[in-house]
Amino acid sequence: MKHPATANLSEVIDSQHISAFQFRIFCLCFLCLLADGFDAQALGYVVPAIGKSWGISPAAFAPAFSAGLIGMAIGAIGLGSLADYIGRRKIIILCMAMIGVCTMSMASVDTMNELIMLRVLAGLALGGLLPNIFALGSEYSPTRRRAMTVMIISCGISLGSALGGVTAGALLQSRGWPIIFQIGGTMPLVLALMMLIWLPESISYQAIRDVSRQKLVHLMAKICPHLEFSPDTRFVVIEQRAPGLTVKHLFAEGRAFATILIWVVYFMCLLEIYFFASWLPTLLHKSGISLEMSVYATSALQIAGTVASLTLGIVLERFNPGFVLALLYMLGTIAIFGVGASLENPILLIIATSFAGAGIIGGQACTHAIASRIYPTSMRSTGIGWGLGIGRIGSVIGPIIGGVLLSLNWSADHMLYAGAVPALLAALAAAGLSFTFSRFGRSGKIATQRIEKQPTEFTESVSTSTRH
Repeated sequence: MKHPATANLSEVIDSQHISAFQFRIFCLCFLCLLADGFDAQALGYVVPAIGKSWGISPAAFAPAFSAGLIGMAIGAIGLGSLADYIGRRKIIILCMAMIGVCTMSMASVDTMNELIMLRVLAGLALGGLLPNIFALGSEYSPTRRRAMTVMIISCGISLGSALGGVTAGALLQSRGWPIIFQIGGTMPLVLALMMLIWLPESISYQAIRDVSRQKLVHLMAKICPHLEFSPDTRFVVIEQRAPGLTVKHLFAEGRAFATILIWVVYFMCLLEIYFFASWLPTLLHKSGISLEMSVYATSALQIAGTVASLTLGIVLERFNPGFVLALLYMLGTIAIFGVGASLENPILLIIATSFAGAGIIGGQACTHAIASRIYPTSMRSTGIGWGLGIGRIGSVIGPIIGGVLLSLNWSADHMLYAGAVPALLAALAAAGLSFTFSRFGRSGKIATQRIEKQPTEFTESVSTSTRH
């Protein structure tokens, strides 16, 4: 059946099953975040080995951790906002290439200053990658599956971190620490080449920017291979492009309170995650646990987070997302206390770190999904980018706090007890978000109506987008 000359883009995508073309895009996004997770956590896994090689204490690496995270904060805010003007695809490919080059170069550093410089540059790219991957993935997903899509894609981060831990545990003793950076640099370079060939620009972004109809029809034919579109079909998105500085619109149309709460959640969550990622192997090793077991326990944190992210998408779509988020962070708070209390029992330690990963990392995946629903296409990368950017401030502070507490000779269990506080504060912010999510979720997402007609029937709609 041929469609009318004007068709609502979201309605067309929402009425169809996910196609092989969309699935390929989601897989590319997932692989990008897998490489991101591997490279972001690689230094945390090899600090004990590098410290031994260089003859310095683990606490001396705090500036290197923080330098990378400062770069991530700047990249998330700057490149996230830039992508709303020049497109997601260009930024994603640029970031992947930069991550690969910088991570590969870390394998040959000899001084702390060189490591810090490369961490800043890699951090810029790592920070800019996340909001654009989430934005592009969500914009190719049907609205009814958007939360699940974002959460599954986000599993790449925790799975990549876990892969880094397993790789470090298997290769550190036999191959030395440079091999971790060499593997971490190869993956994003290969993916950058793959995306040059197979990754399209966001279709919602193209519709708002009024690209050629022929190009959109070609893309929609791949998304909906069972439908037929006439060459002059005009696909529209029912939302307005935000004029002027995009960030100010994050606080417009009733989004201000939700934006602030999301920033608080991102801040506390990333402080927690990077506190753990940076220092948990060192803390466990300090308490008398072998280096290999310390790495495996940290990997259990990431694996459990992946499992939680894969299974929570359906829950998030059926229940109040803010309430689900609050429960996850409360679970994480209790589990972190459990980690501190089980340092002498390896079995209980693995169980506690697994629950901590399910709560904290699963909660982070939920936060990405919530942010992708609140903000419309014209500001989605900016909204997620600013949330991640504010969160990166927390991720800078987390490793610094860990380094300070280590230098003050805090015991491992007391450091872990203190580390539960950010998770508790994230739970409180998420509880506040649960009271407002219904309103902000409706006002923030693209204004499309649910389709009750047959998949091949569509109502003509009028574009409210304007070019500036």
